[in-house]
Formats: sequence, structure tokens, C-alpha cells
Amino acid sequence: METLGIFLKQQREQTGISIEEVSAKTKVRVALLKEMEEDHLDNLPGGVFLRGFVKAYTDAVGCDGQKGLELLDAQVAPEQPAQVLAASEYVGEERHNPGRFRLAHLLVLVVSLLAMMAVFFLSSGANRSDQAVTSIQVTDVDSGTTRSFTPPQ
Repeated sequence: METLGIFLKQQREQTGISIEEVSAKTKVRVALLKEMEEDHLDNLPGGVFLRGFVKAYTDAVGCDGQKGLELLDAQVAPEQPAQVLAASEYVGEERHNPGRFRLAHLLVLVVSLLAMMAVFFLSSGANRSDQAVTSIQVTDVDSGTTRSFTPPQ
């Protein structure tokens, strides 16, 4: 059975391109390309990245990219549906966590109480009229003289 690594290496050798040249064309490190040619796909980034590496490699050597991707799909096991379901259930549980809900309500309550206390103390201090201004003293900076002013009552 032909594997992805065998296919890629044969295509590269048939065109007479070195692995370093493929690396320069694809911008993929030589070590990663060697891992692909040796079918060590577990050592490579998975998913879209691996598909992109295969597509870039096949384009660089001028071979059939579709065949490379088909060999990759046959060689790499798809994700298990149970794992995907478990992940989506976990996200759902996290969204409806009652502990976080209570903490958010408590935080809103504390901030509201602090805001109401601040408004009360600021407004009660501004409305005090038991201290009246009886006179004002003004000092002229240029001449150094001080004058008193008493407002009419």
C-alpha cells in the first residue's frame, strides 16, 4: 500500500528536487518535511496545518495535490464523534454554571451598594448650610495689601 510519505518522496525524487529546495519553496522546515516523507505524521501539527503542508509540498514538486490529500486522509484517523460530543457538552455545562451566576450577582450587588453610599455621603456634605460665609479676605499679590469684604445679608 502506498503511503503519503512514499508518494511525496517518489514525486520529489522523480522531479530531481532536493528536500532543501522543497523547504525553500514551501517555507516549511526541512525537519518537518522529512517527518512527512518518513510517515511520522504524529510528530507534525495536525488538521488544517498538515493538509496545508501536503498541499504546499505537492505544489512545490509539481504533482497531483488531490492524491496527496487522499493518501493523507486514508492514513490519518478522523476524530471520534464521541470526543466531539463530550467537548460540546462541556462547553454547555460551563455556560450554565450556577456558581458563576451567583458570583456575578453578588458582585453587582456590592458595586451598587458602594455607589449608593458614595452618592449619599457626597450629597449630604454638599447640602450643609450651617456654615455661612461672614467675610472674605483678599490679598493683592503686587502690593501686598490685604482687604476684607463682608457680603450684605
